[in-house]
Amino acid sequence: MDTLPNNVISHYFVRTEKDIYYKLALNRLREKGYFPYKHRNVRSAYTSLKRYMDFIFIYEKHSELNIEKTTNLLGGFFK
Repeated sequence: MDTLPNNVISHYFVRTEKDIYYKLALNRLREKGYFPYKHRNVRSAYTSLKRYMDFIFIYEKHSELNIEKTTNLLGGFFK
């Protein structure tokens, strides 16, 4: 999986997790007869990943800028 783009890997992970979640959730909801607003944090995280996917791995796209992979360097500036 190292040769696949990050978008493909994340899409595959999200898609399989989403399918599993929906199958289980829909079966339970059909038994109850309603669709409550559940798992807000999971949906929020998914939406954030989907929205900011172009910016998450920007350090790899622009290697000539020498952007750090982590924010550990920032810790020394705010003491």
